[in-house]
Amino acid sequence: MSLVISKEILEKIEISEGQLQIEIVVMLFQQERFTLAQAARFA
Repeated sequence: MSLVISKEILEKIEISEGQLQIEIVVMLFQQERFTLAQAARFA
C-alpha cells in the first residue's frame, strides 16, 4: 500500500518525509502495533 502526501502538506506542517516516517513508526511502536524489530526495519 502506498500513501501519497503532497509536498505542500509537508511544508505546511513543517516536517520532512523522513521525519514523518519516523513519527509514524514511533506512534505504532508506542501503540504496541509494531515490535522493536518491525519499527527498526520500517524506519
